[in-house]
Amino acid sequence: MHVISDYIDTIPDLSKADKAKLNYVISCMIYEGSKLLLLEMPMGVWPESMVRELIELCGKSSVRIVLAHVDRYLHRSQLPRYLDYLLSAEVLIQANAESFLEFSKRGKMLKLVKNGLLDFLGSDTHNLTTRAPNM
Repeated sequence: MHVISDYIDTIPDLSKADKAKLNYVISCMIYEGSKLLLLEMPMGVWPESMVRELIELCGKSSVRIVLAHVDRYLHRSQLPRYLDYLLSAEVLIQANAESFLEFSKRGKMLKLVKNGLLDFLGSDTHNLTTRAPNM
């Protein structure tokens, strides 16, 4: 059984076949050998219903959500508004190392580190030419 299948079974208006597909897709996104799911949120406004679903997922499954690229959301979205709720649901936080080099983000990133809220540091490397690591 996949770690998230019990939660998927509670979603109304999904056929059994669609639930099986969704379960498969999400299980492929879980970091191998763990129960960590790296999740990238939209750059714009986060509807409250989306945040509620995320928190509900955390409570109803054994999957641990890792909120990816938190450095991108600090000033453009409602992350500050929802951060306490997400942390209380044991959502983990990942940021890109390069954000510490950007003046507009450095202070907020250092505050996350100082408060012990940053769980993972990544490079956001896609290749060695156009998206090379900057750590």
